[in-house]
Amino acid sequence: LSFSLFSQQKNNPTAQLGVLDLSSWDLESDGMIPLNGSWKFYWNELYNPVDYGANKSNPSDYYSVPKLWNDHIVNGEKLSSNGYATFQLVVIGNFNGENLALTIPDMYSSYNLWIDGKLIANNGIPGMNKESTTPHWIPYTKPFNVEKDTISLLLNISNFHHKKGGIKDPIWLGTANQLLAKRHTEVSANLVQIFGLLLLFALSILEYFYYNRNKIFMFFSLFSLTWSIRGLFTNMYLMNFWLPEFSWTVGTKIEYLTLYITLLLGVQIVGKMYAEHANKLARYVSHIVNGIFIIITLLAPTTLFSQLLNTYFIFAGLFMTYVIIVIM
Repeated sequence: LSFSLFSQQKNNPTAQLGVLDLSSWDLESDGMIPLNGSWKFYWNELYNPVDYGANKSNPSDYYSVPKLWNDHIVNGEKLSSNGYATFQLVVIGNFNGENLALTIPDMYSSYNLWIDGKLIANNGIPGMNKESTTPHWIPYTKPFNVEKDTISLLLNISNFHHKKGGIKDPIWLGTANQLLAKRHTEVSANLVQIFGLLLLFALSILEYFYYNRNKIFMFFSLFSLTWSIRGLFTNMYLMNFWLPEFSWTVGTKIEYLTLYITLLLGVQIVGKMYAEHANKLARYVSHIVNGIFIIITLLAPTTLFSQLLNTYFIFAGLFMTYVIIVIM
């Protein structure tokens, strides 16, 4: 059934050389669509709509969105994560008078997005160096009205604070009803997860005292609490949405720290539950490795500790394999 339904779906149009033609796509009946494909790309430029309208130069490149600009080559030069750029796309369709919306992901690590010359969304302050750039992460769904059959998007992205630069996830275009309902569902699911974990935390605390302070329940309660906190600082970034002035650096540290702490607690829980089968050395190694990453994250700048995440995933894979072997 899944293959049958999939085969009946229309192929999504993609942008070519900075233009996305949606004249044969009906957002009401065909659904929302990602603005993927080839956007105009101006490296080391932060054009606003007035500057862009006055500038007639050719783009540095045509850039396939979504994609990080790490290792992208412009004029023979391989880009690092640090830098800034302007992206531009024209969308053609039957939009006149419609109430549309964009779902805009968090980007690395600040951006401004204009539609037809009007600033519709921004995260932080994109700048030309670290001092003038303020990073921030909040996914948005922004409704807007269209008075003609073309939409012009102008996007500034700047990064000097993270190991990744650019845009990793697609920007979605749809009707306001479609995308606002989708956001409501995603936020609700995030909140259900957080409150479910907090409930497990409370129940585990009660079990801890009921069962003569059995440490398994204490570790599991801390595991649930840590993962619920993580839910506020990743995916939908609800803490940043509720408290826009909350420090991006502190939030990013919490996002990384909760990952390390939950894995450390998970290994500890399995070690306590299956003490006769668990290996004490593996638990000690888990404590040491996670402890090192926790200390680095607490003390180092984001540009450093964010680069170590892929290395950590190697250790995480080994620890998860150990946990599965012990349980089996």
